Amino acid sequence: MEKKIILKDIEAMMEKKKIIPFDPKVHFTLNVMLAQVAPHFYTNEELSQIEELHQSVCQETKPSLILQNPIKEKVDNNKKMCCSSSEGSSMSCGERRVKPKTIKEKELSQPPKLSIQVMDKIAKLNGTKVRYVMCKKLFKTDLNMNNNRLSMPLNKIKCDFLTEIEKKILDTKEEDKPLGLEVIVLDSSFREFTMSLKMWKMHSKSKMHPTSVYNLIRNWRLLVAQNNLKEDQKLNIWSFRVNDKLHFLLDDKNS
Repeated sequence: MEKKIILKDIEAMMEKKKIIPFDPKVHFTLNVMLAQVAPHFYTNEELSQIEELHQSVCQETKPSLILQNPIKEKVDNNKKMCCSSSEGSSMSCGERRVKPKTIKEKELSQPPKLSIQVMDKIAKLNGTKVRYVMCKKLFKTDLNMNNNRLSMPLNKIKCDFLTEIEKKILDTKEEDKPLGLEVIVLDSSFREFTMSLKMWKMHSKSKMHPTSVYNLIRNWRLLVAQNNLKEDQKLNIWSFRVNDKLHFLLDDKNS
């Protein structure tokens, strides 16, 4: 780090942060450096704001200078910069450079962000534990009215959004049929549809073990009709809780 972070400056900034709404532009350089060495001083939202502003500044000044290590990632820079003796290179550790990530690679590695308007709507519902589930590309089978279900393969799921009790319910069968979990599904206009979440184990001749798939059934065809969903359309699926009840949001705005 080229500049020393003065302790009293940090303490003064942290005191102001308690009473003044957070603005990443205020003490911008100090915020960037502090977020990398002590991210626990910030909330996840504040870290995202600092990262976003830092990227914007880098692109306006020198497009090639993309932040190599996202603020929230804990990366050992010394190991990455260290020279390997097996390479037989005369370049010193200080001279070696890590190839910066391109913007496209960075976007692919990070989940999309919900807009402030959508987050406000979730907050009005007293929604908590917002999590990004997956990006779902709609297939013909998802839109077949006779099927009346949206499939979400487990190997595409990005987070663990179920409680242990809910997992046990979905893993239980009654008369050889999987039990369902009642959930609320919202479309991008925040219209609510009561559905049932079930877990199906799909057997395939080409695979030794069955693959599991979550399915949203009951009233799915109604949601499809009211939103005029099309084949190959992509939906970002989010989960959140309202009074501990599981909700899903199908967002097509950032797909």
